[in-house]
Amino acid sequence: MALVVKTRLMPLSNRNHPEVLLNVDGELYIIVHETGNTAVGATAEMHANFVYNGGGESNVSFHLTVDEKEAWQMMTLQYIGYHASDGCDSRSADWGCYRGIAIETCVNSNNAYKAQTRRNLAELIYKIITGSPDIDFGGVDHRRFSVDRIRTHNDTAWDQKWCPTYMLNDRYIPILISAVRSMVAGVTPVNPAPSAIVAGGTI
Repeated sequence: MALVVKTRLMPLSNRNHPEVLLNVDGELYIIVHETGNTAVGATAEMHANFVYNGGGESNVSFHLTVDEKEAWQMMTLQYIGYHASDGCDSRSADWGCYRGIAIETCVNSNNAYKAQTRRNLAELIYKIITGSPDIDFGGVDHRRFSVDRIRTHNDTAWDQKWCPTYMLNDRYIPILISAVRSMVAGVTPVNPAPSAIVAGGTI
């Protein structure tokens, strides 16, 4: 495993940094997103800069982003981010916001690098679950994360936003979870394929 995780932590004074802590105890979730930006150059580093510079008009913020080459971390894992479409107005009900950290998966160059990006996504999640020193947890115990608590934006959103679009369309999430589970168990997946083969489908 050779995924490099780089760091560009945005200032606490940023308008898109809530400076609000995740729930201090209990289980935590890893929320998988896709950027939706298929342009050439819409890399993990570009999205790290986007968050660092304020997160655009919507003031979005997420903790990590990953592409086919590397991952970037923009927020330490003790803080909430603006990413889950659940309002961030109820600590008990809005589990995506108050009990979840966000990974944005790049689909740059029209998702041409899908297979490698997804392998890197699986490795990034593995690093979080196993407490890798590559990740700045901000004091959060990595054992609060689990393979069984990998979710999508679609799972958290009140409007059931179809994100991560490509992974949902490919029925890839169960494959991703299986790949991470194998890594955590010490078994390297033969090939966490970019998409699922569905019975009755066309190859």
